[in-house]
Amino acid sequence: MILDTLAQAHRYTSLHPDFGRAFAFLTGSNLKLLAPGRHVIDGDRLYVLVDRKDGRDREGARLEAHRRYIDIQFTIEGNEEIGWRPTAECQQPAGGFDEAKDIIF
Repeated sequence: MILDTLAQAHRYTSLHPDFGRAFAFLTGSNLKLLAPGRHVIDGDRLYVLVDRKDGRDREGARLEAHRRYIDIQFTIEGNEEIGWRPTAECQQPAGGFDEAKDIIF
């Protein structure tokens, strides 16, 4: 988990081959004009999901984890509290990991 500002993104580009392109998209696009939904940068390898919903409070939020994809969470405007916990400390739900959707809550 990395918690930082977009202005410091250059510090992390060497961690993954697609981070540079992802950060370039975030800094070079007018994100406020993007419609909600999926915006493809490089097929299933690199894309942006725009969501314009209000955040949840701590009681309503769910932690999520992925195995194939890496989330870069970016709040365009306003404030959002994002929590995290090591997966080893999370309770595993009865349904387990959804391989097809690459997600577990």
